[in-house]
Amino acid sequence: MLFKIKEILKNIFKKTTPITLTQTTQILKQLEQNLNIELIGSENIAFNSLGTLTSLHLADCGVKSKDLELIGKLTGLESLNLDYNEIVEIEGLDNLTSLTDLTLSDNKITEMKGLNRLTSLRYLDLSDNKITEMKGLNRLTNLTDLELRDNKITEMKGLNRLTNLTDLDLSDNKIEKIKGLWGLWNLKSLSLGGNRIYRIQGFWFLKNLRYVYLRGNHIENKICSTDDFKIFY
Repeated sequence: MLFKIKEILKNIFKKTTPITLTQTTQILKQLEQNLNIELIGSENIAFNSLGTLTSLHLADCGVKSKDLELIGKLTGLESLNLDYNEIVEIEGLDNLTSLTDLTLSDNKITEMKGLNRLTSLRYLDLSDNKITEMKGLNRLTNLTDLELRDNKITEMKGLNRLTNLTDLDLSDNKIEKIKGLWGLWNLKSLSLGGNRIYRIQGFWFLKNLRYVYLRGNHIENKICSTDDFKIFY
């Protein structure tokens, strides 16, 4: 009896509840209706061997912020592509705790919020949006690749806890100073082309850093590449 009570409580307080294939189909049908596209039977979705939807590709489908709540019910998703849409705010994705790849480039996003519970993320692309500040990523400690090029970011900060990050792209922003990289011990590639940087600094302590891209800046104190470290102007 005690065992049954424990099991009931465990199910009640579970973070996410797996959804059935029937429920998945219903959600996909609703998405088809909302977006006026064909999903079921198309190459835009992928199931694993157990019938759980693991991949959803909705690039350039007219997805709006309000549609994210419906997508957020597909709790088995591991990969989600929402590039080239009309998303202004990231909301409703909190239950996608299995998600490892999320792309949201070319939308209208202004703030990096609504991501903190997606702690399995390894790849995140928020390029070509209207983001001005890097924040809301503190809990995404499994991230290895972060793409933030072509935004309106002015300052490098809010990254210190992303200790597994290997690739960081902040090209084509409005950054003037290289800083805020302390703690990124595994960083191998740093892209800062097309910013307003004039001085090389702020990354000498990153022993694993191998590539730095600075094309399109006006660097005053240029340094040379070595066998183990390449820098591009």
